[in-house]
Amino acid sequence: MAMGRMDEAVTEIQRAQELDPASAIIDTTAAHILNQAGRYDEALEQCRKALDLDHDFALAHYVEGRTYEQKGMLAEAIAEFQKASELSGGSHILMSALGHAYALSGKRAEAQQLLVQLVSLSKQRYIPAVYMMAICVGLGDKDQAFRWLNQALQDRCDYVIYLQHEPGMEPLRADPRFRALMRQVGLSS
Repeated sequence: MAMGRMDEAVTEIQRAQELDPASAIIDTTAAHILNQAGRYDEALEQCRKALDLDHDFALAHYVEGRTYEQKGMLAEAIAEFQKASELSGGSHILMSALGHAYALSGKRAEAQQLLVQLVSLSKQRYIPAVYMMAICVGLGDKDQAFRWLNQALQDRCDYVIYLQHEPGMEPLRADPRFRALMRQVGLSS
């Protein structure tokens, strides 16, 4: 998936589902891969399948929220991120996802508030810089997004390898700074 080989990723996760058809985590992973591949309706089907197995599975609500966001269904995305946050006890990645969705939906003050909270927390413990970057992308602040992306690279944040194909990162991909950073990571020429 990180290399953009989505058909292969889908084939592999379908094999995992055949081996363990009653696994909420495998169904959620399938949803995540389908979301990354732009197959949003199929991703939502997999989220529902996972949530049928475990209605309180925060990760499935998170992936469902990300899929709704990609479909432009921001109110539904926000509701799913809030549910996932409640179930997870306020995970940092969910603060980031919620901030990004708030920004896209025009709720800039709410997005800024979550960004400030994450930055504050990052002074006390490690918070991946990509979390702050995602909110900045949603707010349309490319310069700040690149500042956080550079920090993520310095921190050797593992999620950087997914950004080349990450839905929602389109505003950064056209920028020459993004291509230069991906070359630095060894992901593009």
